[in-house]
Amino acid sequence: VNFDRFMGHTKNIVKDLRKPVLMTQGANDRLVKPASTIDLFGAIGHPDKTLILLGDGEHLIFEKGCFNDVLLDGISAWMTAHSK
Repeated sequence: VNFDRFMGHTKNIVKDLRKPVLMTQGANDRLVKPASTIDLFGAIGHPDKTLILLGDGEHLIFEKGCFNDVLLDGISAWMTAHSK
């Protein structure tokens, strides 16, 4: 229940973001539902936003042994595009 409240509150805040946003989500995440992340992503007010959705990723996609080349390539490309 508290997590749902947190997500609802966060959804209201992201409407006012004025910076580029990169979000990542594992499609097999059983803690944070991918649909909730996609909904939150849609609420972001800044037009420059990117979502990397990993089809085989779970919740801890940045833990040793869990990340993969798709994630690393996506983050690297986003950083390169936003470092100019």
